[in-house]
Amino acid sequence: MKENKWSSEEVLVEMITSMAAAELEEQEKSVRERLGELSNRLQELMENHPEEYWEASVTMDPIPTLLPRRPLPQKTWRGDHEDKGILLKGKRGNLFDPNLPLNKDIIEAYESVQKFQEQMKDFHPRQFKDPERPWPWVEELRNLPPLGEKTVPQWKPWIRVALLANHNQHPEKTAHAAENIRNRDAIKNISDPDKRDAAVFDRLWNEMVVVEKGALTMLAKDLDRVRGL
Repeated sequence: MKENKWSSEEVLVEMITSMAAAELEEQEKSVRERLGELSNRLQELMENHPEEYWEASVTMDPIPTLLPRRPLPQKTWRGDHEDKGILLKGKRGNLFDPNLPLNKDIIEAYESVQKFQEQMKDFHPRQFKDPERPWPWVEELRNLPPLGEKTVPQWKPWIRVALLANHNQHPEKTAHAAENIRNRDAIKNISDPDKRDAAVFDRLWNEMVVVEKGALTMLAKDLDRVRGL
């Protein structure tokens, strides 16, 4: 793997700056308007490309779908999704516990990277200060492959960007797992507050990403299972 020519902190600042205008424009729409647009586009996709839709749905998590609210259509919906192997049962769908604090942190970071990636796909060169020299990380993010056990190394720097973004650059204070880590004897006995915060961040990052069975790797393995790999 090639060494990154950017730092997580630099990317974070540039990304937030570049996306601010797009965010403001999107926020002007109501939630109902957004849901209506999404529903119509998804219905059109399912009707015009049914084979591609079902094929993609088997390998995605989560999947975009239209869930009927009325009982009888909902029963039919569930049957169709179970028959096509989209609703997972048993061992294949229950190996990664999303309710554990550390896993909540990694899921939030993972979903943020996905959001960053989607927004950068439509990022026009004119939005750069110098259109002839876009930031070096943009193409890397656009081409980032889906998260899986084999692609964990490529995802690590982006997980760090997202972790910092999600917690205003201080995950040692607000991450779901931070309090549990802070209360460990080896951490809480550190008298200097700055060193204690640094120790919390290091332990959090280590358990999320560095160790062999860290949260990122376990999430990646779970996604591979969902895809049938």
